[in-house]
Amino acid sequence: MQHKIQRYDAGSFIINIDSYRDGVLTGGFYHPLQCETGQFQSLMQLLLKIEQMMDDSDGPQSFHMMRTFMHPYLRDMDSAEVCFPRAGKLATFSLHIMFRRNASWQGSVTWMEEGETQNFRSALELITLMNSAIVAKQMSPPVFAEPEPIAGMG
Repeated sequence: MQHKIQRYDAGSFIINIDSYRDGVLTGGFYHPLQCETGQFQSLMQLLLKIEQMMDDSDGPQSFHMMRTFMHPYLRDMDSAEVCFPRAGKLATFSLHIMFRRNASWQGSVTWMEEGETQNFRSALELITLMNSAIVAKQMSPPVFAEPEPIAGMG
């Protein structure tokens, strides 16, 4: 699958959903400009890793310092992984984060398999949009090819 995004910037990510079981997402993500990839085993891990990448890069800059229980400069740095864009087994999303305000994200997300784009005003709205796409994909009946006619049969 070839990913088509209007433009790449510091807030652009490709999210590959490989499994969705009991509300838990797993898969990978890719940052086209930094050529960085990562894996996630939960939605929280995905959101925190993307937030960390934006903090470490040139944006989009956070509107304010996020409140935490630990010192904001104490972080574990993961080494960069090999860069390889790929499609998710269940779904693939193109994420474009334009702003980080009000302790959340604002931007747009494209469901790559369907070519549908929706704007979101918060990370919760982003999660709801991605969830609705995955649930729709799981509920859709499988597509079967028309059987070939058998020679000599009417």
